[in-house]
Amino acid sequence: MPSPESSTPASEAASSANGRWLGRLRGAGPGPTVVIVAGMHGNEPAGLAAIREVFGGLTGRESRLRGELVALAGNLTAIARGVRYVDVDLNRLWTEAKVERLDRAGPRSIEEGEQLGLLEALRSIARQAAGPLHLIDLHTSSADGPPFLTVGDTLRNRNWALGLPLPILLGIEEQIDGALLEFAGNRGALTLGVEAGRHDRRSSVERHCAVLWLALSRAGSIGEADLPDLERQKSTLVEASRGVPHVVEVRRRHAIVPEDEITRIPGGRLCL
Repeated sequence: MPSPESSTPASEAASSANGRWLGRLRGAGPGPTVVIVAGMHGNEPAGLAAIREVFGGLTGRESRLRGELVALAGNLTAIARGVRYVDVDLNRLWTEAKVERLDRAGPRSIEEGEQLGLLEALRSIARQAAGPLHLIDLHTSSADGPPFLTVGDTLRNRNWALGLPLPILLGIEEQIDGALLEFAGNRGALTLGVEAGRHDRRSSVERHCAVLWLALSRAGSIGEADLPDLERQKSTLVEASRGVPHVVEVRRRHAIVPEDEITRIPGGRLCL
């Protein structure tokens, strides 16, 4: 039975992410390198809590893990303050031009400093990876809504995501410039974005955990027989997305400008 809804305090997330490296486990045998990133936006604590729970479930059971599992925090400064970002959105800085300028001239804002730290960590992991590199980016939203996955539309990414019982949103990467997943995908990583629900819901943590366990199995990091309560993990996601089409394609995105005279509805949703 799902646990009742309860808040996940931002302060808890900040204490979980007092360093960039949240966890690193090496398995007993060869396999993929799976990198989980949470806290790209500092007001999204559920992904950080889920990482703690999944790593807790694996600690001491490394013999069942293949390859390597790494977890990284994104925007440490924003996490500590409990805000989406301080100067600019960290998940809009990953264009080729912006990364090249960062490498050449260094950071000019708090988020560019965070980007440089995350970039160095990802490059270090990629250099050491002995198997295929996978990247999972965990997010939540400012209002209630069904969970879904986002993928760069390649056959490899589709194959990974289609094994998970959640709706897949295609085409969003073509509408948003500078997302981390597109940057990593252009460098050969298999990528998966997760929107688990509202920022402060316990259900968002549970959905992230379920996605992580099942995605690790799909990637070849762990066998299904070694997953904790496999059927419950699947049921968590099936029930959360009941009635939503399995695949949705974004064909057009309208960026709001002042001339639109948009009034924000309380509880309105922001994502990714």
